[in-house]
Amino acid sequence: MSQPSAPPLRAVVLVGGESARMGTSKATLELPSGLPLLDHVITTLQASGLSVAVAGSGPTTASSADLQRLADVPGVRGPLAGILAALHHDPDATWIVCACDLPGVEPDAV
Repeated sequence: MSQPSAPPLRAVVLVGGESARMGTSKATLELPSGLPLLDHVITTLQASGLSVAVAGSGPTTASSADLQRLADVPGVRGPLAGILAALHHDPDATWIVCACDLPGVEPDAV
């Protein structure tokens, strides 16, 4: 009897926050290296071999333009809207969910 195959492992980065207290998008804030936070998270996830999508209606960067963009689930507010978008997009996948503003995310943690 053959073993069932493992579900695909994918990642989604949430970019839906309004950043009202910051006054500017957290996704596009630059680290001291000059790399936007969103690009840092995406690069870290991709370095771990993951297929990465972006969920939410927040601003993104030019580097993330080629990634699959998932629309938030209507009628749901907050991060859950992006998480549900990923689950609806590929319900068979195991999803790693990251916020766009995680400057400390490291490949070993992924």
